[in-house]
Amino acid sequence: MKFDTRAILSGLHFLESPRWHNGRVWVSDIYGRRVQSAAEDGRDLRVEAGFDGLPSGLAGLPTTRC
Repeated sequence: MKFDTRAILSGLHFLESPRWHNGRVWVSDIYGRRVQSAAEDGRDLRVEAGFDGLPSGLAGLPTTRC
């Protein structure tokens, strides 16, 4: 089996818990103190939430947006 492995996000701090949701990849940027999402190809990077503390991990339920 052959996999396509390539970086789609760069220039961020320390990413954790990538999750796919609604056609976007969501990540915790721990030292950037935010949760971000991007299109599948890495474009359209959005800050979805900012934190005073260090966000760690992501979880979601079928009834939640993320």
